Amino acid sequence: MARKKQTRICGLCGALAEVTREHFVPQGLWPGPRPNRTETVPACEACNARTNLDDEYFRNTLAMMLDLTHPHKQALFAGPVLRSLKKHPGWTKYALTRVTAQPMWGPSGLWLGNFPVLPLDIDRFQRSLLKIVKGLFFLIRKSPFPASGRIILVGQLNARTQPLIASIEEHLFPPTFDFGDDVFEWRFSQTTDGITMWKLMFYRCVVFYACGFENADDLAGKGDVA
Repeated sequence: MARKKQTRICGLCGALAEVTREHFVPQGLWPGPRPNRTETVPACEACNARTNLDDEYFRNTLAMMLDLTHPHKQALFAGPVLRSLKKHPGWTKYALTRVTAQPMWGPSGLWLGNFPVLPLDIDRFQRSLLKIVKGLFFLIRKSPFPASGRIILVGQLNARTQPLIASIEEHLFPPTFDFGDDVFEWRFSQTTDGITMWKLMFYRCVVFYACGFENADDLAGKGDVA
């Protein structure tokens, strides 16, 4: 059955367009049915279709990051991920020829060991993360993230990113939100001067941070962080 379209503001890009209710967290992150508590935002056709392949790549990459014993990740890898990699052999070849072992550090600076690290198509991976952050922003504010604003994503802990991660952790609100399971969890904080801070956790082991600056001028001198 076709989804009913309405003309209203897209929750992801802010355009006035025909929209449908879309899951901003990729549905493919669940190996089976989604929990009933998953959330949607109104999204225009361009925003909905733009990240289909990105979301598939995002799921495949998350399924192969860090703890591989998580039952959802194991089910994903044994089913849809393997089918996807067979469909896109170039992704597999690119990853296997460039995989490296890198040290991982905890938030306190404790060395956690060396782990295999897959090379990332950063732009593709970040497009899915940005959609999640914008969806959460709309969920909380009931309005799209400003087109003139800027979102910074932080994907690894190192000397450059540690101060920003520590600052985000200090300001996050105590509750941890989820959709009823541990596939995706998040915490957030927002300031009176238009800055939102996010901690995004997937499968209880893969963590990303984000800062949203509704006024891009607040970013002066801060630069990008990856």
